[in-house]
Amino acid sequence: MKDKIISIVISIIIIIMMILFIFSNKNEFSYNENRYLQKFPEFSFEKLFNNEYLDKLTNYLEDYFPFREQLITIRTNTLSLMGFKEVNNVFITDKYLIEKYLKPIKTKKLINKINYINEQLDVNIEVMLVPTS
Repeated sequence: MKDKIISIVISIIIIIMMILFIFSNKNEFSYNENRYLQKFPEFSFEKLFNNEYLDKLTNYLEDYFPFREQLITIRTNTLSLMGFKEVNNVFITDKYLIEKYLKPIKTKKLINKINYINEQLDVNIEVMLVPTS
């Protein structure tokens, strides 16, 4: 009897989450994450067989999970209260969120390309690294 009640409760929760997912507002941009959310993928058998469709579908479902923004906020606040100073490569300070500096992967290649363009066009190219805030 106890197992039956647990199964019914879990089933009700799943049905409620499905209904919320279907009827929730689908924003294209997440201001909290500063990125565009995954659009519903276009189906083709080629994409299905090379797993591209399923990967994009998974990302779509993750991006539009009900109460996702609120759950992310709760998680970040909880980690901050626990004393974590960094969450998902972002440092949390009193006033700012500062993105962690990740060394560029292809620095030498980029420098060589800039120097090549400089030589070909005979112009003075300058590069400035701008920090994030």
